[in-house]
Amino acid sequence: ASPSSRSHSAPTAPATLSLSDYAGKVVVIATFYTGCAPGRFVAPDYAALSVQMAALYGDDVVFLTSVKGSSSCSTWSAQKYGVVDGAPISIGDSDSALHYMLFDGNPQIAVLDKHMVVRRLEKGDAEGQGTAADQLQEFLNQPTGLPALIAELHAETLAAEEPAAYSGPSTIT
Repeated sequence: ASPSSRSHSAPTAPATLSLSDYAGKVVVIATFYTGCAPGRFVAPDYAALSVQMAALYGDDVVFLTSVKGSSSCSTWSAQKYGVVDGAPISIGDSDSALHYMLFDGNPQIAVLDKHMVVRRLEKGDAEGQGTAADQLQEFLNQPTGLPALIAELHAETLAAEEPAAYSGPSTIT
């Protein structure tokens, strides 16, 4: 089926997150700290892109947001920092298990392929290239950035006969 004909169900936050549940899909995970101004600046673009990609690829592409800090996911969502039409799926990561597994700072975006292998970690390190928020927004909004990487990984997913078994950590609460 073509990407535009794929269905997409409304995202819901799982009680526990198991990356193995997403094997065979492209997974994009952003980490945000609720008190981080660059994260609040980037989160709306991340959420908007998650809705656009859902329209193109349906459930084959999953966007997650790992939120840490003094505010809860519901507070983050209510402030409209990073939620558009209920997307992306927000997880609290209260024990920072996901954060420590993939990230070394905030805000960052990880892109995992169908085997749950990190294919890109965008840090927005701001070494002479504008602010970290500017770099992450460029990655999100440029056709050669995240949208192109998702298209490439989605094509790889469609070409595969069987998703590989995920062998990493089994749950994150």
